Amino acid sequence: MRNIISITLILSALLLISGCRRKEPVSPPSAGSREPTPPSASTTEPTQEKIDNAAIVRKAVASQLKNHESVVAFDDFDGKLNLDWQILNADPSHYSLTKKPGTLTITTQKGGFRLSNMNYKNLFLIENPLAKGKNFQITTCLVSFKPSADYQQAGLVCFNDPDNYIKWVDESRQTSDRRDFVLIRETQGSVAPHVFVNGIPRAERLWLRITKRGDRYEYSSSADGESYRSHGELPWGDGSPKWIGLVAENGSNSSAPEIDASFDFFEVRSESIGVKPSLPSAATQEKIDNAAIVRKAVASQLKKKPEDVNEGDYAKVTSLDLSRSLLSDLTPIKELKALKTLHLSGTKVSDEQVAELKKALPKLTIIR
Repeated sequence: MRNIISITLILSALLLISGCRRKEPVSPPSAGSREPTPPSASTTEPTQEKIDNAAIVRKAVASQLKNHESVVAFDDFDGKLNLDWQILNADPSHYSLTKKPGTLTITTQKGGFRLSNMNYKNLFLIENPLAKGKNFQITTCLVSFKPSADYQQAGLVCFNDPDNYIKWVDESRQTSDRRDFVLIRETQGSVAPHVFVNGIPRAERLWLRITKRGDRYEYSSSADGESYRSHGELPWGDGSPKWIGLVAENGSNSSAPEIDASFDFFEVRSESIGVKPSLPSAATQEKIDNAAIVRKAVASQLKKKPEDVNEGDYAKVTSLDLSRSLLSDLTPIKELKALKTLHLSGTKVSDEQVAELKKALPKLTIIR
């Protein structure tokens, strides 16, 4: 409703501007005359006919769409921590930003926070950046994680305290001769039955996602960071977790070797529930200046004016968010040679364009 009111006010303002524009009096044509001659090319003030009202409205609608679903926190772990991480029971000898450059690598250790266990290490958490009860989505990507012993695990967690949490992890269960993804919930020290998900294709990179709607949590995975498969949705807590973040541990298995869990990024995105507004038509998309959209996003990232962005600036950008933009062609993205992460959620770029961009930038992670 708020979006509808905003767009209505914008349209009303446009009509007011149009109606208030001063017009020179025109004498009615004589009986034998033709229609009045249009203004000459030398006219300095733009005429009403020359104003691209469709473009003005399109820009206003795009502004509304951009706020519909937004990234509220993001860390690409590119040599430094960009978020205000609280590292519970920190052990600096077992986490690194340089061991596998471009990732946060946590080396698993014995310990966890299940039931009476409180010997966990290096639990990376940020305070929930959204208002109480607000819906959100958290996503990460595990790189080269290869658990081989019972309870070795890594993934996402929503956390109030060690007796109240929900986590979605890639975990090894050798006693049952399988490697599972597991959803684990604990409330007031009582652990709910674990939910085991197997049959997920194994790859060098695996994406995990938790989407919170009210007090229900959807857990999903992806093999490419584009198409996510939902594995279910379950309730936990009051719908307002205090902390969210990353976990990597060996649980209670004292004989499990220490292994590296490398996280490529951590993203928090606000999510609205309901009918999402439609993007402009394909005919409109064809008229969009895609290079200008990319240049503006790069400028915003570097805190510059778009007109001040130069070729060297494109080499500085490692992450770019073009979600819900009017982007329709990925060609300008190829100039961003250092780009590691690209957000394209809600755009109308084709799968073919994405595949072509990945060929040009093979190390790029695209989130759709």
